[in-house]
Amino acid sequence: MLLGASNVVRCLHVLLGVARASWGPDLEVLGAIGLGRSYGTRSMVLGRVLPGILESGLWDELERRPRRPTRAIVTDVGNDILYNAPVADILGWVATCVARLRALGAEVVVTGLPLARAERLTAAGYAALRTLIFPRYRWLPRSEALARARDVNAGLRGVAEQAGAHFFEPRDDWYGLDPIHLRLGTWSAAWSCILAGREEGLGERGRPLGPLTAARLAAAPPARQWLFGRERRRAQPALTIRGGTTVSLY
Repeated sequence: MLLGASNVVRCLHVLLGVARASWGPDLEVLGAIGLGRSYGTRSMVLGRVLPGILESGLWDELERRPRRPTRAIVTDVGNDILYNAPVADILGWVATCVARLRALGAEVVVTGLPLARAERLTAAGYAALRTLIFPRYRWLPRSEALARARDVNAGLRGVAEQAGAHFFEPRDDWYGLDPIHLRLGTWSAAWSCILAGREEGLGERGRPLGPLTAARLAAAPPARQWLFGRERRRAQPALTIRGGTTVSLY
């Protein structure tokens, strides 16, 4: 189970390679993911609108499915800070997701924010981040954004502890000039640790899925989206990968 935004989308072929090496190829992968994805509100990137993770069809689908051993990853929470959502709302959205997953018997890993890297972000770097990635949203001063990030990070740790989930703090050296996206060379090691919920990782890094599968994953349509104002729906799973892995997106 994958809840997140651009870090999951960009690394999905690597993430699945790690998961398949550790748990076998016969995996059911369900994701509420997408570039710029918000946990609580609709988000738009390049003309595509996705519902908030909490509003997605993932939850109805989970209620219909039989219970199976499940590992759930809750990550990429920082987008909502720069969407100017109140800290209490962000934590409430995440807490609801985690509580629902735990009620379904899932083992849950909640990742913290790359706070150490964000603290080193210069004023110019912050301006570039806001302009390039979040141009449509009201400007939040750097000092206020960092204060909210600290509060959200502390709150995520509390959400995980209260729900009996694992909290995992991402390593500072996984990030480079880009303060919010994992560096290319770290993807396999980082996702091994995140999927395990611990620093030593799963033990098996696996091989990334090939470029053709990576392209198919990138193009896989979710169950519901809006493209330039027109609603599109698609039956799931969106993709079946050799070996039996199915990928359903919501």
